[in-house]
Amino acid sequence: MDIKYSAVVNLPELLRSDREIVNKLLKFVIMISLEFAVLLLMSMKQVMGDEAFKDVLKMFRGAEAKELIKLIRFLL
Repeated sequence: MDIKYSAVVNLPELLRSDREIVNKLLKFVIMISLEFAVLLLMSMKQVMGDEAFKDVLKMFRGAEAKELIKLIRFLL
């Protein structure tokens, strides 16, 4: 059986059977997205300057925004 086919067929069943794996996958996807967003925002800061960048950060809301801002502060 082809590995790609096996993954496509078996992954939904695996996700249905184990909630912990689902949670770990979601956290992984969110972290990758946040890291990409941090790189994008750091580039924007270099181009826009500090004041405009702070205005952009004010547009973020919610728990994900708090995590993103923590990452940005950590990296800066």
